[in-house]
Amino acid sequence: MSEAEDNERRVAHIDYSKLASATDMATLVENMAALLARLTETRASYLDELAAANLPTNIDSLLTRLTETRAEYLDDINDALRHKTYIFPGDTDLTLTLTAGQAADEFGTWASLIDSRSTNFSSLIATAPGHITVIQQEELSNENTRYMVELAYGVAKVHLTSQRFAGSGKFQNPDNHARIFGPEIPAGESVYYRMKSNTAVADTAIVHIRYHIH
Repeated sequence: MSEAEDNERRVAHIDYSKLASATDMATLVENMAALLARLTETRASYLDELAAANLPTNIDSLLTRLTETRAEYLDDINDALRHKTYIFPGDTDLTLTLTAGQAADEFGTWASLIDSRSTNFSSLIATAPGHITVIQQEELSNENTRYMVELAYGVAKVHLTSQRFAGSGKFQNPDNHARIFGPEIPAGESVYYRMKSNTAVADTAIVHIRYHIH
């Protein structure tokens, strides 16, 4: 007996009244058709890769590709998407003032981020690495000029980010917020800024920083 004849014989002996109503059977037929359309011969052949003979080779390949370093990238992605953020300075009676260079369009010297209570931002990442994620401008000494600020860390002044902003007198819609996707600041490193404006005075900007720690 051929396979087709055997299947036909089995189907003939099914008492469909005990399986489902006519409506349910119609739905069953539709679902089976959908399953057969989805599970093509090509897709079904993928299951052969799960054979016992293939698994050791596949696992070895995965381990080779997913190195410890690459696996840690998943933690970085998770940290970037979900983390507790903090504000510096840490209270409403405190300020953080950035000062531009005296000459127009020239950066001032690198300086530490120190608030009005003499707290150095670097002390907040002394024991764990961190990220600066936002610089928010609060007050500008000159609403009619443009500012540019750079952040860096370490003796070598490793670049973190650059930001340009201006007061209401320059931009039609003042730009006072910037999201930062800069590199990680290693634990124990010192963080610095430098700023310039396009006027020949030491303009200032009061800002706060949003950051998170790993």
